[in-house]
Amino acid sequence: MIKISNHSLDAMAKKFGTHMDALTFVGGGGEESDGILYSYRSGSRDMVLKILAISKGNADRAFKEMDERTRFINYLGRHGMDIAYPVLNTNNNIIETLDTGDYILVAYAMDRIRGRVPGGNDYTKDFYIRYGTMIGKLHRLTKNYPTWTGSAPDGGSDVLSWEGEWGSFYSWCKDAEVKQAWKSLKRELSELPVTRDTFGLIHNDPHINNIMLEHDRIVLIDFDVANYHWFANDIAIASQFLLFSTAGGMNEPFKDMDGLKFFYTHFMNGYEMENHLDTLFLNKLELFINYRRLLMYTVSQSWLESNPEDKESWKRMILNSPQLHLFN
Repeated sequence: MIKISNHSLDAMAKKFGTHMDALTFVGGGGEESDGILYSYRSGSRDMVLKILAISKGNADRAFKEMDERTRFINYLGRHGMDIAYPVLNTNNNIIETLDTGDYILVAYAMDRIRGRVPGGNDYTKDFYIRYGTMIGKLHRLTKNYPTWTGSAPDGGSDVLSWEGEWGSFYSWCKDAEVKQAWKSLKRELSELPVTRDTFGLIHNDPHINNIMLEHDRIVLIDFDVANYHWFANDIAIASQFLLFSTAGGMNEPFKDMDGLKFFYTHFMNGYEMENHLDTLFLNKLELFINYRRLLMYTVSQSWLESNPEDKESWKRMILNSPQLHLFN
């Protein structure tokens, strides 16, 4: 995510009926972020403004991707998903744009969820079941979404597709050995079955920081990287918070298998209340966990250059991905 000048930030804020000084930073804006978030007040409503930066050469395609994702989250919202999604602003627009010269800023506003991101005390059997139920419901609804293998073609290729996502990360990656791991992963993914029961338009980033707890609700936010992918990818991403904890998995092999199994057992119990996933994919979760390792390594390349120990340990886990056998 690029740095947004105060001039551009104020100009964008005014498009939403507010001004820069009324914005409060919420999160994002880092190398690994797809955008930056600010909170503000609009009348009696608490709002969140999300701003993304798009290169001019990619603007047409990026807008098509945003349109596809917006239609998807509206579909989910209409069918009962607890989600946060773009709403009309004071100009009766959902999306506003601003040409800064080098980039086009794109922004939209959402009602702010009056909740909080889950923390350690929330990591209970009941929470994991509810977490899994939410993702299972999303996948159940996805199976009835009109498109499921990829979105409408644009210049000969799908606007959104897992191959397109893979290609962008492969091109972005600077490390020769990790690029080879990306190639190996693509070969493995290409051999997986693609059916309505295993594949479709998914959230693609439902980690713990994209969940808000609001009283007795679990609300899923941030659909900005929703894509056509295997359902198992969402399930693997849900365990990301464990990879960066004492459970291991990112810097070192898993050392708390009981904690990992506790999560997956109760998460999948909840998931199965809404949607069934073939055991074949449960036994492939390590493949999708390694996909996440590759992705996190690639988006964090600049940070890793300043943290060589983490760089080597992350890379070692990518190149020597262990087998988990969680459901055997």
